[in-house]
Amino acid sequence: MAYNFVADYPRAKVMAVPDAWPFPNRSGYTGPLSVVVHKTASPGNPSAEDIAHFFQHDTTGMKSVHYIVGRDGEIVQCVSEKDGAGGNGILDPGHDSFWDYTGVSDPNLCTISIEHVDSDPNNGTPVTDAQKAASFALIGDICKRHYIPLERIFEHRSLQPINRARCPGNYPMDELRRHVATVLAEVAGIPQGWSDDGTILTDPNGHKVVQGFRAYVLNNPWKAENVPIGEAYDANPIEQSNPQSGAGTRQDFRYASLGQTQQLGVYLIPLGDELNWYKDVLAKVKNDVLTVQRAVATLAQDVGL
Repeated sequence: MAYNFVADYPRAKVMAVPDAWPFPNRSGYTGPLSVVVHKTASPGNPSAEDIAHFFQHDTTGMKSVHYIVGRDGEIVQCVSEKDGAGGNGILDPGHDSFWDYTGVSDPNLCTISIEHVDSDPNNGTPVTDAQKAASFALIGDICKRHYIPLERIFEHRSLQPINRARCPGNYPMDELRRHVATVLAEVAGIPQGWSDDGTILTDPNGHKVVQGFRAYVLNNPWKAENVPIGEAYDANPIEQSNPQSGAGTRQDFRYASLGQTQQLGVYLIPLGDELNWYKDVLAKVKNDVLTVQRAVATLAQDVGL
């Protein structure tokens, strides 16, 4: 069955990859998405359509991205945004801790990947004015529609600091984030179904978000279903996986946890590190329980029970 879809971005031309290349419906992943910026490092001055043809006809493995932005500003879409694309590879040692926070083993399930044509093998060519304008408009639109905050816009090398250390190379990431900030300011506000009285932000279940956490939710794209699972509480350390984080206040939500310390202000806690810490603790507890059970069994044998 052919892989067909309607373009998610009106300016994009659809050139779908083979139906075996995407991850349909992101293999069930429903958490928050991120944007990953790539460059092609493709000698010969190819067009966006040339790169799409390469993805369509490659037979060596699953190579795909959601979008390709050409030097002339053309935008081609190869994979639907509802599906995962395969352009990110696997995580290298030293990757950004955010990718552990997602809770998925394959970062392709939680990302929208965007290639930018660059004929320099080292991705050293500056983007053209047309390419930059098209890229900024595309990424701003994606972040607006998917409630993706600035801190979830990444360079490819954040996932693969060893194998893709030069990707995206010469790309104006700081300028991109400033542009996206202006776009997101238009959609920030009270999440649908929540209420705010000027001091207390309340979700549909009655949980309250106050002070710095309230300001963070109101001033960043925030999905309405990302509700608190409890009220804010004091914690020391605020991150179990990082005792050096010190004391602070924390509030846990369905998709994220927010922390606040005097030094850092309000920030997203890296939940992947936290999850690994709790997994290690649980494994130790299970091992201790098994040790006790074996000791009890041995004692029972010794006393003839």
